[in-house]
Amino acid sequence: MWQAQTSIYLMSLVVIIMLSLVLMSSCWIKHQVTTQFYTLANLLEAVSEGDYSLRGKQARKTGALAELTRQINRLSDTLTVQRHEVKESQLLLSKIISHIDVAVFAWNEQGLISLVNPAACALCKQPESELLNSEVKAIVPGSFLTARGGVLEHDFAGKQGKFHVFSDHFMEQNHRHTLLFINHVEALLRAEELKAWKNLIRVLSHEINNSLVPIQSLSELMLQEQVVQDNPSLKESTEIVSERARSLSTFIAAYKRLTHTPKPKLQALSIAEQLRKVTLLFPEQEFSIQCQLESPVQADAILLQQLLINLVKNAIEAQCIANVETAIEIKAAINSDIANIIIRDHGNGINNPENLFVPFYSTKADGSGIGLALSRQIIEAHHGQLKLQNHPEGGCEARLSLPAFLSL
Repeated sequence: MWQAQTSIYLMSLVVIIMLSLVLMSSCWIKHQVTTQFYTLANLLEAVSEGDYSLRGKQARKTGALAELTRQINRLSDTLTVQRHEVKESQLLLSKIISHIDVAVFAWNEQGLISLVNPAACALCKQPESELLNSEVKAIVPGSFLTARGGVLEHDFAGKQGKFHVFSDHFMEQNHRHTLLFINHVEALLRAEELKAWKNLIRVLSHEINNSLVPIQSLSELMLQEQVVQDNPSLKESTEIVSERARSLSTFIAAYKRLTHTPKPKLQALSIAEQLRKVTLLFPEQEFSIQCQLESPVQADAILLQQLLINLVKNAIEAQCIANVETAIEIKAAINSDIANIIIRDHGNGINNPENLFVPFYSTKADGSGIGLALSRQIIEAHHGQLKLQNHPEGGCEARLSLPAFLSL
């Protein structure tokens, strides 16, 4: 247009139009790029805030910005999947912790409880709201807090006996926390102990009976021989052998009861009525009975009576040895859905508590050593506990506790 000597006005108009087009194109490109970068910035901000639901829209399928948008969208998809997996794992872990029969405690560096499960609440007999943010030293004994592992014995409000303890540490938000597991192993240890005793008694009774039966038969045959009848000394010796063989057979038969305890047949029973029936069997003994259990409990009448008879008989014999004629105290009450029966004598107390429930062990001259072992087996078959301890004011008290089923 310059060489053709076109009008200066026309050339100016063309230049202005071309500059306007360039300016408009630059503004449009800037707007598109800025919008895309703002979109990507919003996506990244949402990801950093934990919102993985947003996705970037791709104007083109090719190009650097399109590839960057695809990578950010893929990152959001990956984080979404990982979040769902973490939530599912946390939900599964929460269900496991809530339903396991192991008490779980967790506390922070200040010693304040930050996590408990239902088993821990049942162990302490306190709701979760009261345990959280409480000092762990006020809830868990010091021996449990310092132990890295092992079996310890303690009486909690909800359970008593032996517990397996394990502790470890974990980090949460750069803060050190302590995790403690408390597992009640009293029943497990008792079951293994009982199983061992049963196997031992079964083997001993079999082997001893194999020898006793022919000894008893031969001794009875010898007593019928004229030679033995004519020799008083030989006759007396043979009678002693026969009598000891019969006594030993009876002794072994008593131990076999430990291996054949029947399964309880539960029914609604009145504890007051059961105590009345048991005490009537000992008319020469005076009793002081305080029964506050008005509602029935579920138990096997025969086994429960046998259990009470064993404990009452032990109390009477303890007072006879101590030459005491005081009334035996029996108390029955309910505490937190647990029926408690306490039988207290005024004898000399327990001298060797470690061997109380050991079969074959007895401090009585004519004791067989199965009464308490059988009694504990009966109460544990009812999901209860039996404890014997010396009373502070003298004598011994047997404490029975079994679940009270009041809605019958």
